[in-house]
Amino acid sequence: MKKIKIMPSACIMLLAMILSDRAELILLYSLSAALHEFGHIAAAKILKIKITEIRFTYSGMRICTEEYMISYKKEIFFALSGPLANML
Repeated sequence: MKKIKIMPSACIMLLAMILSDRAELILLYSLSAALHEFGHIAAAKILKIKITEIRFTYSGMRICTEEYMISYKKEIFFALSGPLANML
């Protein structure tokens, strides 16, 4: 079962961005971060890695998986999938 947690630090960071009166940057940052994390989530689905939790933090999102040890090839693919999604 997937859990989604929003950490208090994420709420504080979002509030600071909203108060900065830069709505276009908030939208751009949010879309970029969501696309990046979607790349990791898609890679997890392809590699059949079970996602147990998604955490929203002040610095972005963190994806927790059920598997602790995966092959280097899978780990490289999983790690690069986020930045590659942003390049599309």
